[in-house]
Amino acid sequence: VLLVSLAGTACVSCEHVDPTDLTEENLPVKSIVARIRAAGVPAELSNSAGTYVCNHLMYGVLHHIAREFPGMRGGFIHVPFLHEQALTRPNVPSLSMRDLTVGLEAAVAAVAEE
Repeated sequence: VLLVSLAGTACVSCEHVDPTDLTEENLPVKSIVARIRAAGVPAELSNSAGTYVCNHLMYGVLHHIAREFPGMRGGFIHVPFLHEQALTRPNVPSLSMRDLTVGLEAAVAAVAEE
């Protein structure tokens, strides 16, 4: 499942982030999820990019964009392991490289149409 994350959720260890940078949703996340699903790839909307590293990365990128590139849009799509990577990890979500590629292309197309 591709998880499309929203800005504006709680950030763990992100004291450098100004909350006003994150108040406006800057990507059509519902359209992205719908487009990914229409392409036949499972996707869900998430209120968190993760509990630490991914969340920190998302907020750091959004902060950088807000400060250095006003008007630029950015977001985070959490992708699961590839099937090959999950072989030795029981109960870990995974997708094929084809599905990841199709899903991410659909996400980019949804943003490009906005």
